[in-house]
Amino acid sequence: MPGSGTQFETERLVIRELREEDLAAVLPVYTSNPEYLALNEGSGGEPGRYDLDMLGRDFVVAQMTPGRTMAGIFLKGGDEPIGVLDWMEQNPTDGRPWLGLLIIRADHQRRGFASETLDAFVERLRSRGARTVRAGVIERNEGACEFARRLEFEPISSVAMRMASTEKVIVVERRLG
Repeated sequence: MPGSGTQFETERLVIRELREEDLAAVLPVYTSNPEYLALNEGSGGEPGRYDLDMLGRDFVVAQMTPGRTMAGIFLKGGDEPIGVLDWMEQNPTDGRPWLGLLIIRADHQRRGFASETLDAFVERLRSRGARTVRAGVIERNEGACEFARRLEFEPISSVAMRMASTEKVIVVERRLG
């Protein structure tokens, strides 16, 4: 239920840490985005190949990673997640906050929910003294690259990472000044 474990809110949204009992409701967020799954999970674009067990595995990894939060994005007054926000307050490799994932269920895209979530997330980081936030964007994910550019993330480096296949990941950074 949104409200308990709330991390932050916006005018239309509640962002709160996910619990294991939320996972079945969160699965459609992922499976409604087959292009994302194909790049990240090796599902070959078949949403059914990413299932509750795989999401459970990802959830356990998030829970075991110090400083990492996997949160659901809920419409105020609703109990069904429309998105997921995953981040680290302080990445151990560089000491900076990192956005790991911002994904919105397909039937709720293009309504400004991702931008609204990111703006609130950035404000939360800024209020805690952060000066920048970083993210990794798969170069072949044109939509994510364009979204990052639109939201003032600048490329600072690139690395090859093993995901579903070896992908070039662009490290982007946004100054929070």
